[in-house]
Amino acid sequence: MSPEVALLAALRAAHVAALLVAFGALLLPTVAGRATGLVERTTHRLAGGGLVLAFATGSLWFVLQAASFANATDAGAVIDALPGTAGTRFGQVLLLRLVLLLGALALHRPRCPAWLAPVPAGIAVALQPLLGHAGAQSGLLGWSLCGTEAVHLLAAGAWIGALPPLLVAVARLPTPMAATLCRRFSPIGIGAVALLAGTGLAQGSALIGGMPGLFGTPYGRLALVKLALFVLMLGLAAANRLWLVDRLDGPRPARARAVLRNAILGETALGGLVVIAAASMANLPPGLHEQPLWPFAWQISGLALRDEDLRVEIANALLMVGLSVALLANALYWGRLRLVAVLISGGLLATWLPSFGLFLVPAHPTSFYTSPTRFAVQDIVQGQALFRENCVSCHGADGSGAGAQTTGASIRPADLTAPHLFDHPDGEMFWWLTDGIRAPDGSAAMPAFAETLSEADRWDLIDYLRAHNAGLAFRGSGAPPVPIPAPDLPVRCPDPRIARLADLRGGLVVLVADDPSLPAPTTIPPQEGLPVTVVRLRFGQEGCSALSADAWPAFAILAGLRPETLAGTTFLVDADGWLRAIHHPAGPPAWSDPARIGAELRDICTQPLTHSAGGLHDHSH
Repeated sequence: MSPEVALLAALRAAHVAALLVAFGALLLPTVAGRATGLVERTTHRLAGGGLVLAFATGSLWFVLQAASFANATDAGAVIDALPGTAGTRFGQVLLLRLVLLLGALALHRPRCPAWLAPVPAGIAVALQPLLGHAGAQSGLLGWSLCGTEAVHLLAAGAWIGALPPLLVAVARLPTPMAATLCRRFSPIGIGAVALLAGTGLAQGSALIGGMPGLFGTPYGRLALVKLALFVLMLGLAAANRLWLVDRLDGPRPARARAVLRNAILGETALGGLVVIAAASMANLPPGLHEQPLWPFAWQISGLALRDEDLRVEIANALLMVGLSVALLANALYWGRLRLVAVLISGGLLATWLPSFGLFLVPAHPTSFYTSPTRFAVQDIVQGQALFRENCVSCHGADGSGAGAQTTGASIRPADLTAPHLFDHPDGEMFWWLTDGIRAPDGSAAMPAFAETLSEADRWDLIDYLRAHNAGLAFRGSGAPPVPIPAPDLPVRCPDPRIARLADLRGGLVVLVADDPSLPAPTTIPPQEGLPVTVVRLRFGQEGCSALSADAWPAFAILAGLRPETLAGTTFLVDADGWLRAIHHPAGPPAWSDPARIGAELRDICTQPLTHSAGGLHDHSH
């Protein structure tokens, strides 16, 4: 993290912390009951100071962000950048927040009702999502994330932001009143904790990227730190309410007050660390958009469930573990034969728990990487050239593992034409290309290519292997073992908004490898309410046509044909971009008939794919 980014992150954290404290200090008197006036006078300076500090740090954040946007290095350039920054969404939202803070400060007077000032302060808090990752998302997802984060921050202000004023109030109020205030604040804290947990889970599921993103990215690891701090805060809050507050009514109230103050101080410190962690996360890309570097040697996999014998073993293990838990529960409830139950349960667990190890498979640092390519035509063609240069000697020209250098080898190279290629995720294949494969005796069964092939080359090679394997399956059985996305490519269409094949998502696509000797469809009427676009793989043809010379050889690979024999082939693509059918010129000539193609497209529409592409990921959305 550069010094400039670190400074902005620190300023952002200070601004949000001051904003939350101001909101919490304004909110606390509204729950104080008959002690509202006394609590308000006790926390008045803290609330006002929080508003002033939030305004000052927000103003400085705006200026420094303007300097960062314009790469300004002197005062004059920074001043010139301010109007432009004010026109951005960041500037508009932050300036609106500053106006709301001034409004809250104006309403923060003894003669105004206690509930009035928290309203503009709360709106200022709720604007924060528009300045972060949630606001950068578009559509329904973006609005839902903004909503959940707004609730998250309001709950944080009601709990974490209220801790400093609560600490001041507990220190200054009479003991009975301090105890009453803590008890009245408790339901607010419980409700805030529930909202924080629920909205935090919703945001995490949308931005972290699952378990790989949680453990394998800086964003996810900071989320774990934030979660750990939250749990510690929750433990202190529970101790405060269940034990320490009640001791204020005991025989040693002064001692109880001191202990309670220290506990609230510790809770406040943890809350400050939570705010710092959250501000740091806002300056990192979400884990969902990062390649997760998996830190463990194993990962959970459901492959064992494909084997019938292993399914039986796992079912028996579940039954035996359930029986052992039932035995222990029965012994604890009835109090009879506890020793016998413990021994039997221990034996069952020791015997059957190892069976759950079937769900663990070896993992690599890149196991959860996904291909950054769009499975585009140029990547497939480049991958074919790399395969011929680096892989043919061992795997053979067809990829079956019968290369010239395999004679006398103790381990035959992998058959890259087998269907199980798609059982291996992108990241696993990337690791093998990067680090090589070791034989059982420790020797190199396959060399590492990290020093000879760039990362982009390794991904292109994987794209080619997928496309080549799928082409053999299309040519043989008629379909690959998993769905295959149509390779993306630049196109020229009468509609200037269509620049790539992926832009046609939502409608049906017919890709045609033109053969001058055969009639080719030009237009096909809509099917099942979806438009149908005909795209020709040669540039310059009527209607939509490919702009890349790589389109023809890439689709030849995917059809399992040589480029010189591709002419006349038709490819049918559904509304989600999956390649559903390939019809070769050797088939019935009726496949040039628009009516026959329309009938096939109607069948495709009535049988949508409901699962993802297994080992092959679609990245062209």
